[in-house]
Amino acid sequence: SCLFPSAAHGGAHGGDDSSYMLGTLCALFAAVVGGLFPVCTRKSKECFWTAVNNTSSVLSALVFTPVAFFVWFSIDDTALDRTLSSVSRLEGGDGSISKWALLVGATLTGFGALAMNTIGYQKEEATKASMMTILEIPFAYLLQGVVFNDAVTPLGLLGVGLICVGSLINLLNRMRQAAPTENN
Repeated sequence: SCLFPSAAHGGAHGGDDSSYMLGTLCALFAAVVGGLFPVCTRKSKECFWTAVNNTSSVLSALVFTPVAFFVWFSIDDTALDRTLSSVSRLEGGDGSISKWALLVGATLTGFGALAMNTIGYQKEEATKASMMTILEIPFAYLLQGVVFNDAVTPLGLLGVGLICVGSLINLLNRMRQAAPTENN
């Protein structure tokens, strides 16, 4: 509860404790496993970025997603109904932006982000390039306030500021190291 204070209380919106904890654990696991992404991508620098991304997409569509559905359907009797229900909710009908448009938007932004990640990791050392991904945190924090009307707190803004300052110091240090030195 110290590491994830809102997780102990069902999240910021008071949702189901087990669902929130599962989401928190999945996000933590993704962060840990995600550290392998820059290394694997850097190792593939001889491949054109589209080959890397297309291989990922094909394997996701033809192998990983079917296996995930099979496992999910095997352990959860409600999985099929929940899947069909979520597909039917894409239609919207409440006058808001179409859920299909949001899905396409998520796909386009995800493709663009993955393309830029792949190119960046192939052209730069994995540790240096992965430092840029930390800037996702302040952007996501501020966007959740704008898009979802979540409270933007002073403590949260302090965290965003510390991340930005740390990233700026890192960038300035790299620029100083890369600058040619004058010999007197």
